[in-house]
Amino acid sequence: MSQTLERLTKNEGTEMDTSTAKKRILILGGGFAGVEAARYLDGTAAKRQDIDVTLVSRENFTVFTPMLHEVAAGVSPSPTLKTTPFELQKGRVVVDATMEVPGHPGIWAAGDCAAIADPLTKLPYPPTAQHALREGRLIGKNIWSRLEGRQTKAFVYKAPGQLAAIGRRTGVAHLLASTLLDWLAGCCGGRFT
Repeated sequence: MSQTLERLTKNEGTEMDTSTAKKRILILGGGFAGVEAARYLDGTAAKRQDIDVTLVSRENFTVFTPMLHEVAAGVSPSPTLKTTPFELQKGRVVVDATMEVPGHPGIWAAGDCAAIADPLTKLPYPPTAQHALREGRLIGKNIWSRLEGRQTKAFVYKAPGQLAAIGRRTGVAHLLASTLLDWLAGCCGGRFT
């Protein structure tokens, strides 16, 4: 995978070819965003014989259940990104509103490897699965739009909320832009802070 990434970062073959030759879409990373982009593109491209979609991942499997150590430790971007010429923000590739890497046409980033700014807060979206799934789907749509000569769309997502269990019937919640109070959670037999 690192050789492929190295070739791509040198701008060898990164321009999207809209000629009659077979178009190849290479997705690096089998996380939530990569699988979702591949799923969308594969379903759309199945109607055409001139497009080939390939997903490359370090693992030879895709798992949609987070492992306990990932939940406890959080996610971090691939250290391979440090070897690229892409602009990084806290180890993540800076992307524009459509999730394309500025200065590298045809290269897109999503999930825990991308730093995409929320247009309202100007802060990066969190690297969570609920964001990655939507980012991956939009990248798939944007790549398809680019191939069809249509305008790409910006990523905008407002999460409905987040929940986390702390233990001993205690947790924290942030739902619909407001924090739940202890008394409301008490109705469920627990305590939220």
